[in-house]
Amino acid sequence: MNQIDHIVQVMFENRSLDNLLGYLYTPDELPLHNFPPANPTTFDGLAFGGPYFNVSGAGTRFDAEQPTTEFGAHSPNVVPWPGPGEPFDEVHEQLFNGGASVTMGGFVNNYAEQGGVNAGNVRQIMQNFEPRTQLPVLSTLARSFAVSDAWYCSMPTQTWPNRGFAHAGSSDGHVVNAPHIPWGIDTIFTTLQERNISWGVFSHTLYTPALTHIQFRKHWPPAMDRGFRGFDDFLRRCNAQAGAPPSMKLPAYSFVEPRFLAERLFFAVHHSEDYHPPHNVQHAERFLASVYNAVLNSPYRDRILLVITFDEHGGTYDHVVPPGGAQPPWPEPVAKNGFTYDLFGVRVPAIVVSSWVKPGTVFRSNTGVPYDHTSVLATLRDWQEIPEDEFLPSPRIAAAPTLDALLTESSARPDWPVVVPKWDAEQPEALFAIEAAVEPEETAEMEELLTLPPDDLEQSILAASQYYVQYRQAPEDLDVLPEAAVMALAPELVIPTRRDAIEEMRRLMLGG
Repeated sequence: MNQIDHIVQVMFENRSLDNLLGYLYTPDELPLHNFPPANPTTFDGLAFGGPYFNVSGAGTRFDAEQPTTEFGAHSPNVVPWPGPGEPFDEVHEQLFNGGASVTMGGFVNNYAEQGGVNAGNVRQIMQNFEPRTQLPVLSTLARSFAVSDAWYCSMPTQTWPNRGFAHAGSSDGHVVNAPHIPWGIDTIFTTLQERNISWGVFSHTLYTPALTHIQFRKHWPPAMDRGFRGFDDFLRRCNAQAGAPPSMKLPAYSFVEPRFLAERLFFAVHHSEDYHPPHNVQHAERFLASVYNAVLNSPYRDRILLVITFDEHGGTYDHVVPPGGAQPPWPEPVAKNGFTYDLFGVRVPAIVVSSWVKPGTVFRSNTGVPYDHTSVLATLRDWQEIPEDEFLPSPRIAAAPTLDALLTESSARPDWPVVVPKWDAEQPEALFAIEAAVEPEETAEMEELLTLPPDDLEQSILAASQYYVQYRQAPEDLDVLPEAAVMALAPELVIPTRRDAIEEMRRLMLGG
């Protein structure tokens, strides 16, 4: 880690490891390296062991399969459509399938309960992407650097609680996103700010606030507010010369957000690019390519450690039982529903990109504790030599394994691959452009997506943005009121469609 000056984390949405990379390796094509070392090398994917399947309540068996395919008018890029269940109770059903122990046997039964799912399309939940042909960017990075086959989201539920662990080592007692009231706890960004360690959150939005900004009230004061920037600033900082002043380069820690909520500028719709089903994964592939290529072409890339993660599995299938024995967080070691945080969430993709990582590495923890989102926080703590008693106090962070052991190359690797998203195969210079779609049928599909109700993450961004607009000058006002009174200050809007959500966010942030 003494070769690293900048850590960058980009966190996407709602995909399990099996769903995106379950077929990354096969018994005929094993990874080059394991950490910790194994001989022969291994990868815990869908091409190994099995068969992996779920059985419906009617007794129909559905096998895990690749690639994703068309369902009706919907392309393979949006499987599963509609999106799966992701709140705590639905994840419990996916994992336990009505029993007393985790079997990973309830994905089909839970998906069958979602609106718009029927006997003809329920098998989508068991379909998984073929990495090389369907996800060339993500799979190329996974094979060229280090990918984990044992990285778990921090708890078995949805976005806000898992991002709480990623930023603070705690979900502040929450097991679901709602109520969408900004939290009042400290984060890695408040911790770094107190120690004058540089940081930045870079979001690829036109006018929507960064989720990391609006989720935590302590990010609102002017001194913190300045740390939230647009994605163009990330690109400029990556492009600074190696000898440029620190103020022109990336901060010590950068957190990068894709667009979660579609936005409209004039007549063009800029769609979500976060991998969240049923958003088209090719938008996310293109955004990931833009992040990676900015680091790839940086004059000081050998000093950058890029970590690619996903906050939760989002209801998509994975065959590996999450481990128990997880340390509780702090604050709020027992959740509002009585959950004691002793069970990790489902596996999600995690890729570590660096000139100092061996290509073709599959990694897992070399301690008795698996990797989860707090591992990045633990890595930041040790790298910046912050004493534990001056860091975020969560026992989950204290127990988490770190990433430093992956940086084993004796000299900086020159062999960073070139990645080209599927949509830009003929025009790689267009990597940074986000159009509505590229084919007529995909345009129609994206238009249909806008007629669906907003998902819970999109709804939460709208709701939290209301609080941010009204109370960013005095966030402490929200700390002294009962929850019911706070909710009455900014009642959640009834948003029937994603198109309505776009227009409401425009009105909220731009005044019309």
